[in-house]
Amino acid sequence: MDVSFAKIDITPDIRGISMLGYGNPHNIVKGVETPIQVRTTCVKGENEFLYFLLNFEICFITDSLFTPLRSFLEEMLGHKNFAIHLTAQHTHSAPSGYDYYPLYNMPTPGYVKRVHEKYLAGAKESLTLCYENLKPGRIEFNEGEIALSEDVSFNRSMDAYLNNPEVHLENLPQTRRSAVNKRMQTLAIYQADKLIGSLNWFAVHATNIPNTNFYISPDNKGYAALKVEKNFEEHIALFNQGCAGDVSPNFVKQETRGARMRGKYANPFDSAKYNGSLQANHCLSLIGTKGQDIKGDIFSQTVFRDFSDIKPDPKFLPKGAPSSARTVEPCHGVAFIQGTKEGPGIPHALGFLIKLLASAVKALHILTSYLLPQNKRERVWSLYRNQYPKSIFLNAGDKNVLGIRDISKLPIPSFIDPLIGTMKKYYKRGALNELTWVQKILPVQLTVLDNLVIAAFPGEITTIAGRRIEKQIRDAYGDQVKIIISPYSNAFCGYITTPEEYEMQMYEGGHTLFGRWTLPAFQTVLAELICAHQKGNQAESIQPPKFSEQEITLRSNSQ
Repeated sequence: MDVSFAKIDITPDIRGISMLGYGNPHNIVKGVETPIQVRTTCVKGENEFLYFLLNFEICFITDSLFTPLRSFLEEMLGHKNFAIHLTAQHTHSAPSGYDYYPLYNMPTPGYVKRVHEKYLAGAKESLTLCYENLKPGRIEFNEGEIALSEDVSFNRSMDAYLNNPEVHLENLPQTRRSAVNKRMQTLAIYQADKLIGSLNWFAVHATNIPNTNFYISPDNKGYAALKVEKNFEEHIALFNQGCAGDVSPNFVKQETRGARMRGKYANPFDSAKYNGSLQANHCLSLIGTKGQDIKGDIFSQTVFRDFSDIKPDPKFLPKGAPSSARTVEPCHGVAFIQGTKEGPGIPHALGFLIKLLASAVKALHILTSYLLPQNKRERVWSLYRNQYPKSIFLNAGDKNVLGIRDISKLPIPSFIDPLIGTMKKYYKRGALNELTWVQKILPVQLTVLDNLVIAAFPGEITTIAGRRIEKQIRDAYGDQVKIIISPYSNAFCGYITTPEEYEMQMYEGGHTLFGRWTLPAFQTVLAELICAHQKGNQAESIQPPKFSEQEITLRSNSQ
């Protein structure tokens, strides 16, 4: 087995550009507190298969990164006997504007070529260095719990968490401090007897730094990586995210502008460094302990599916789920635009008003659907049936806001919501015509090395959703298997909540785009990948679509 690491600075120091994560157009860059990096590792299995894993210190991965980098590797290597796995550690304090899909670029505003090219160039350089520096080595797996007494991670969505039946049936923890997965998993990688790098997965949002910040920072996971690296002469540490959909680093209430919860200290950078230090200390303890050797052949496959049209396998549905259960067009709920305690959105009163408007739109759509042909009528009913009880604010698949397709006619003034103002501007340019506003042809990846299984998903998976996926994998491979669930991987689709959490329509449910059955749909695709691996064949996949250069240019920002 051959191994290698690389680390490249990807900081686009562009003043005035928005940062990605909070959706706040005033959360702009005025400087750099700590540069952001892309860290990369490569493992060559005994079957000569190459597995590249990149960790970007940005908010999330997009197809504008995944597809070009996969093509770059294919051209560089001259073959397809490899897999690429892109992860984001999910800092909310890194520049936006690198997505081809328009919606999450609205705060920037628009696509920013300089940001995109900076991220791509750094990743390509790291991939090249990794491939050139492959040398014989070995890998050790370890895992361990961070003590409950450590102020590292807290459940931020307890009402949704408590709505899961297994919480009560299995007597799972029921406090903010305990209702999270405290397990950290690590891979310590050696060349000869020298520890050259490490990877770890741990679930906590990189949101110690709030939406009032103006300085680029990798947040808690970035500081954790730097601390681990400083403990060695040469070492590269990848701090990947775990199932952090409902997990916050913040636990102190405050009554100030912006976030209503903060970390240990009033200074958010001090809180981020404190939280990162806790993660780093645990990582150092794990990689300093002899772990289980991981070796052998590598299997890895990534498939793309249309997640707006998947009928889940009934075994992943809760009891009583209707036979009509399926995923539908991606929609953002009012709960999404209301935000979280870490990144508050619209005021409660305005949210209530928009919910009334959303209800009126729904009633009108259902009433007028009786005038439509049967296939179109069924599509309307399926949308509202499978998105229920979400109050739909924005349909990113059918491209409308509160049912209005001509965005320039939205009755929401631009001065109330600058993001709506940006959408109106781009709509008038003809820059919102192609494809959908968010990616719906999405990847799921399964990687197996020895008895280690890494399942990668493009969304923010909640604690219990991750628990269900882990059980699914263990049922398929047996109790001896080591399981890593790697969210925020290869693309982005908002959140992946359980159907029971979705019912509560808190922020995470409002941002579960494909409706109540999103998690069962992802489990269904994962089951197909597992079956393909066990039978020694390939699962079916489709190709993600591409925007034209013309449309991307029309919604580009000149920064």
